[in-house]
Amino acid sequence: MRSNRTFLRALLLLFLILVAGVSYFHFRHHLDFVQALYYVIITISTVGFEAPPVDLGSEGRLVLIGLIGLGVGTAAYSFSLAVSHIVEGELANILELRRMQKQIQNLKGHIIVCGIGRIGKMIAKELREHGKQVVCLDRDEEVLAELRREGYLTLQGDATEEPLLNQAGIERAEVLVSAMPTDAESVFLTLTARFLNRKLQIVARGTDEGAERKLRRAGANVVILPTLIGGRRMAQAVLLPNVMDFIDLTTGKGAHALRLDEIKIPPCSSYDGVPLSKTDLRSRYGLIIVAIRKPDGVMRFNPSSETTLESGDILVALGESSHLEELRETLPGQC
Repeated sequence: MRSNRTFLRALLLLFLILVAGVSYFHFRHHLDFVQALYYVIITISTVGFEAPPVDLGSEGRLVLIGLIGLGVGTAAYSFSLAVSHIVEGELANILELRRMQKQIQNLKGHIIVCGIGRIGKMIAKELREHGKQVVCLDRDEEVLAELRREGYLTLQGDATEEPLLNQAGIERAEVLVSAMPTDAESVFLTLTARFLNRKLQIVARGTDEGAERKLRRAGANVVILPTLIGGRRMAQAVLLPNVMDFIDLTTGKGAHALRLDEIKIPPCSSYDGVPLSKTDLRSRYGLIIVAIRKPDGVMRFNPSSETTLESGDILVALGESSHLEELRETLPGQC
């Protein structure tokens, strides 16, 4: 920013010298504007073309000497600043990209978001707010530059190409989110990502149920249809307004906002082998256990108070964000 201001000041000084020189030759020696401008330009640039036939006298020659000194010096200084600004900018970009590449190489269990449109940006922001490490991939350098200013890790290029996915550390990633603009790109990306990492969790966006089938065949674990979800939600807002108000509460922000979250029971946890009724999940944390996914994949909705918790269980819990975070911090086992 400071170099920008210096460069602008140098350009302003050069412009003022130009105006002063043109004014002098126009008013003092009665040259027309074009002749005066031509005289000043060939003087400052030291081109040395034929000058207008005019007797400058001693005063004019002194002005010309000063104009050459100031003009040439200022022009050279402005040019050097411009070159320096370009070189430093390019160098800064190269160093920034290398720094990011090194950071990405050290990531493990991160999330790769491909396609940074409106939905892609929202996904990246939400994941980052929840403390996830995110790498954003897109073709548009301007979009990525904006994200970099906000502290995101980015890579520019075609997300369907293997080299770019390898640069993003796909073999070490936990999840890949495909928010590509077309179904064809999303399917191709899913195929490529699944080939590069068989264990990768792939969440893909599709436009309709036909695209969903293709994406699942390509290897997507989860397919989201924004149009279908948006249409259903708008209809429910008409049919079930109170239910929708409650759902909106669970997606709010802040420590006291309600949130649906997943809590996994780790090995040797104090909750391992304990019935729900004997835990402090309700009394201490104020949580409502909506469902439990057992290690075998079976989902039990509205579990009874006598349901015994086991290590590996995933609790779907509803409660305040602050209480959920408190539980998450105190939950690790003591093996």
